[in-house]
Amino acid sequence: MTAFLVLVPAGMSSAMLAESREFPGWNVYAEGSADITHLSDATHVKDGTASLEIVNRTPLEGGRYGGVAQGVPVAPSSTYVFSAWVKGQEIAPGESNFIVYTNDYTGKQILPTGTFDWQQISWTYTTAPGQTQMSYVLISQNTGMLWLDGLRVMKTGSSTNSLANGSFEQSNDSVTVLGASLVFAPGRASLRVDASASPVRWEVLDRNGVPLRSGSVDTTSGPATIGLADLPVGYYDVALTAGDHTTKTSVAVVESLGAPYLGTRPLGTTIHPLAHPSVDQAEIGAQLGLGDTRLDMRWENVEKSPGVYSFDSVTDGQVKALQAAGIRPSVILGYYNAFYDNGRTPSSPAGIAAFAKYAKAVAQHYGKGVDYEVYNEPNVVTNTSLCGDTAACYLDLVKPAIEQIRSAAPGARIVGPSLGGFTSWWLTDRQSYRWMQDFLADGGLNLVDVVAIHNYSIPVPTQGFAPENQTSSVVAAVRALIDSYPGGAGKPLWLGETGWPTTGADKGGVDEDQQARYLTRDVVMSLGAGAASYMAYDLIDDGSDPINPENRFGLLRNETAERGVLVPKPGYVAYAVLSRQLDGYHFNWRESLGAGVYSYVFTNARHDVKRVMWAPGGAKVALHAVGNLTVTALLGSTLTLSPDLGTSTLQLTDEPIYVSGRVLGSAMAVTADRDVVSVPAQSLQKQPVKITVGVNSTGRWLVSGLPVTFTSSTGQSITVVPKANRWVSGTLTIPAFAEAGDKVLTVTATQGGRVRAIRTIATQVVENPQASLIPVTEPGATTSRSAALRIIYGSSTPGVTVRSVTWAIGSQRGTLYPATFFR
Repeated sequence: MTAFLVLVPAGMSSAMLAESREFPGWNVYAEGSADITHLSDATHVKDGTASLEIVNRTPLEGGRYGGVAQGVPVAPSSTYVFSAWVKGQEIAPGESNFIVYTNDYTGKQILPTGTFDWQQISWTYTTAPGQTQMSYVLISQNTGMLWLDGLRVMKTGSSTNSLANGSFEQSNDSVTVLGASLVFAPGRASLRVDASASPVRWEVLDRNGVPLRSGSVDTTSGPATIGLADLPVGYYDVALTAGDHTTKTSVAVVESLGAPYLGTRPLGTTIHPLAHPSVDQAEIGAQLGLGDTRLDMRWENVEKSPGVYSFDSVTDGQVKALQAAGIRPSVILGYYNAFYDNGRTPSSPAGIAAFAKYAKAVAQHYGKGVDYEVYNEPNVVTNTSLCGDTAACYLDLVKPAIEQIRSAAPGARIVGPSLGGFTSWWLTDRQSYRWMQDFLADGGLNLVDVVAIHNYSIPVPTQGFAPENQTSSVVAAVRALIDSYPGGAGKPLWLGETGWPTTGADKGGVDEDQQARYLTRDVVMSLGAGAASYMAYDLIDDGSDPINPENRFGLLRNETAERGVLVPKPGYVAYAVLSRQLDGYHFNWRESLGAGVYSYVFTNARHDVKRVMWAPGGAKVALHAVGNLTVTALLGSTLTLSPDLGTSTLQLTDEPIYVSGRVLGSAMAVTADRDVVSVPAQSLQKQPVKITVGVNSTGRWLVSGLPVTFTSSTGQSITVVPKANRWVSGTLTIPAFAEAGDKVLTVTATQGGRVRAIRTIATQVVENPQASLIPVTEPGATTSRSAALRIIYGSSTPGVTVRSVTWAIGSQRGTLYPATFFR
């Protein structure tokens, strides 16, 4: 995937934003320690009741600027009229303030300077074919006070403003988290915060929204620290409230990596150094436990004058940092240069020769310490060659470049063809598969040291974006194809790009929890299908636009949307846990447990065994173990399971778990339960959740009379006493969840001080049904006695049925059922 970004300034300084208010719809930013304040002004107004006041105290200096930005949905090949009211006071001369509306800065509207009263500026712009997103960025890079109001972007013929909150009527207090990243090692978690109002009230929530800790800090005199060192490994949301507004952020606590690694590192990702110039992505990748990382080395950035090659310090610094962290960089060579072939992918002899010289210059600069990925997704839109997007055209382009790389950097690995595609392109209509066949048939296998493919799952009617039978099937098919050629069996196969955008199902993606589950399952299945390396796209969100899937593939949220700090998603933690769990292990076999139940077995050089297990539809499995088993959850929490005379059972869900320990034979599906832990598929928001637990004393460990305690991950417990030859059950009550959504709970069964069973359960918390009371007057009624209240009730949530409603008026109470009313 080539990132076509919605432009957002990078390298923000959160420290300079503490006094600024938030404006819904806009990203408020300050870069390079620029001293800029963003305020709501109800005195100087041109449109509505408020304007945006920007006070810039930073003289013009490279890399120090700020402003506001948002991504705007647009229609392709359409003309838009822009307008804005502006007012200024002592604004420095030159390009002190301007509005950028194209990613390459060619679309730029410079604002007036000096001191001036309200004046309206306007201009037009026609979007490109296929363009669906537009950047709108106000950049302030010199001293002065600027007021903005009535900002509009309107398609010709339409009266709808495409900008959100264009007159800045909506604003609120803000809390700013200071620092670079919210990923911590155990015992080191803390938040340094400042705010536009004091005090800051804080609350730490678990992944289900259950409060764990709370407190407040005084920010009157400046930033304050919230100590969270006691948080165990896991993923947490933190609610921060200042004045009239609550902001949520997220914190990850991940185990420190062991050094050195026990084996190869099969996980990787893609990074964009120039998009995040102040972020040390090597450090973040090292925390993850990555083995490989892809990064852009675009031709136009290297050859800015014909025949003159230069390398930016940001990318150079990241390459060196990656190497120092033990992560192998793979530089992507592409795509075109305005000096050759009219800025298209080269196809002429002169253009192809120039591309080869550029490749040689890169190889001379970095040597054999990096891999060279020659072009990227040559079968899709990145390839603008007049020759076409065929395998033959690709080979014509890359053969001379590969020869130059091998000459300049002997021993360096060549990666290709990095073929793009969706699952259907590989397995159904086979566009990408046929391209790969042509590549191999024409000798491509002899050119590369690593075969790389890309695959993105598209929604399947029966399973949405779920990974089962998608990318891993592609990997298996390509692996078999490569192996069918002489020398193919020895070629590593990389899944160089894949992933899920976290825009939510209503915007073409998944939610963040789904990304974490899907990613883990997909890695395990792809490694089982023959992939040597799995590279999730990508490390950091490419942008901050919440409606653009291209902006939301990252494992961390874009720092622009988080006031300069990198905030992890659950997927980051899941990826980190996966890297630690598979450290030194390789795939061995998949156990057969029936349809919809997955158990992948990995082993290491010491013959230790680790299982990764899940069942999207739910299932119970039994393991015959010698000694205790260690069970690790998706986000890193760990429990020790003590077998009952050698047998342990696990309840599986769609969330993978890791099981370590000595198991005799294979896992088995459970058909006869000895204990039960069940929860309704759906539960109501703000109402306690009832979990049914029970035991059957016919089981071996459930000895009659010896109490069994069921404890939930939320801290509640209930004890039942088994009785001979009968089920004994009870109800474990979980406090109400304040917010709707999918909730995952773990319940352990303990007897005699030992955990005998672990049950992972899930429920979907839905909004409470809404009931309305409507006063009805009967025909001819003349007295109050004939007045009635008719109750119309039902659920606002699809799939939830309201079977009755209780009522109370004074001392009168009752229950109503459908088609009834009371007087």
